[in-house]
Amino acid sequence: MSLSAAEGTGHVVSVLGDVAGAATQTRASAEVVRNASEAVDHAVSDLRLEVEDFLGNGGVDRDRLMLEHFQSWPGMAIEPKAIPL
Repeated sequence: MSLSAAEGTGHVVSVLGDVAGAATQTRASAEVVRNASEAVDHAVSDLRLEVEDFLGNGGVDRDRLMLEHFQSWPGMAIEPKAIPL
């Protein structure tokens, strides 16, 4: 089957249109991913500040927390003074 020049050109134009559409969709998807990544980055930064603020204001007794954590392990009876800071 042979194509005329007009049919061949029409086919090329159709394929190029499909490629252009796919490129547009890819760009839109990339923008969505970038925006989501930036939102996650901001959320992590905010959470980091909140955790630092919480810990800095005495929200957790770090030594007590570590002692309870290690004492929960079988065979790990530790005196509070043995926990390094």
